[in-house]
Amino acid sequence: MSGIPQTLEEWTYSRIDDLVNNNVNESETHDFKSDIPDSIELTKDCCAFANTKGGFIILGIKETRQRFIIAGIDSDNDLANKFGKKINALPTNPEFKLGNFINIPESDKVLAVIHVPKSSYRPHIPSPKDKGIFWKRTNTGNEQMTYGEIRESFREVLLKEEGSRFNEVKFRLLFALYRKHYSKELRQQQITAKVIEEANLSYFEPDLVYGDI
Repeated sequence: MSGIPQTLEEWTYSRIDDLVNNNVNESETHDFKSDIPDSIELTKDCCAFANTKGGFIILGIKETRQRFIIAGIDSDNDLANKFGKKINALPTNPEFKLGNFINIPESDKVLAVIHVPKSSYRPHIPSPKDKGIFWKRTNTGNEQMTYGEIRESFREVLLKEEGSRFNEVKFRLLFALYRKHYSKELRQQQITAKVIEEANLSYFEPDLVYGDI
């Protein structure tokens, strides 16, 4: 079996068929879907890919009896718009690009491949408060990011965006969500203070960091 394609151009019917026949339905950089998932699942997937190495969502692969088959979807010129409207993340929605539809032999259905690149604004997080967890992508699917991984993502991005008031506001919001969901690892103010110190965020005002969103 050949490896996982790394560009939109490398995703062909034969490569997808090879992965399906070997039951490789997901990896660190790809995930098979029968169609566009609901908003919660799609946002989680896109955030996970954007927070890690980037990846590909392939539409038109159906799971049946613990195996996957190529079923296809209808060709739809509005697919990218429909896909984008279901993503709801902070500080921005992860970027994505829809490749050319892939024809299925002897069928009027097609396959669609969407690339979600590694983001310059990671870590992204689903915006509903009850779904606000930072996700990463692994070979077994989506997993919750650790404290250290989140801290490092903030540090890398803020070093590049230092001096931008707009990004400062966005990351204050992310820190509030971070505090809400990760306060069990350390005492609430201890963990926030530790992140601020190690990510060089001394310009954050305490009342905005510790305050509710």
